[in-house]
Amino acid sequence: LSQNSGANWNQIREGSDTDPYPDIEDLVYLRDKIILVSVYNKGLLRTTNHGANWETILPLTGQLLIIDTTTVLFAPNSPSPDLLISKDKGATWIKISAPDMNPAKLFLGSDNSSIYGIFGTKFYSSVDTAKTWSLRGDGVPNGIDNCASTANPNQTNFDFDAFGDACDTCVCHPMAALSLRN
Repeated sequence: LSQNSGANWNQIREGSDTDPYPDIEDLVYLRDKIILVSVYNKGLLRTTNHGANWETILPLTGQLLIIDTTTVLFAPNSPSPDLLISKDKGATWIKISAPDMNPAKLFLGSDNSSIYGIFGTKFYSSVDTAKTWSLRGDGVPNGIDNCASTANPNQTNFDFDAFGDACDTCVCHPMAALSLRN
């Protein structure tokens, strides 16, 4: 890490010839002199002056994804199925839910608004800054998908409730569903 705007660098841990940078897991540059870096055995570090000074903002390491000029998504390396999001360039973080487990990888779509993630062996997407996730493969956008966590390409919904048949825990007769609502 650098303590003087990159003029000199201090090695955090000895690397090897095959892995010269074993400690840095992910790094993002957010403009305005702000850099976030995930460092093994150090946590998530932040500088607001091009590396002259660093602060540990989270004791976790993981992957970072820049969503826009102020918003960053952070996926900690932990078994918890939570993601963290910052809308103020990493100064504060809010926990948000993720599908099933932490993602193996996060990607920003070419439209710079869709987020894609590989969670276990499943591929999910989000179009609302990771608030909700939809299992991809059924071709139905998040906003109208009646089974966000299960592929339901035809959007079948026998009982006409808010949940598609592929993920509905109570597929009732349509008339029973209507009488339950009245």
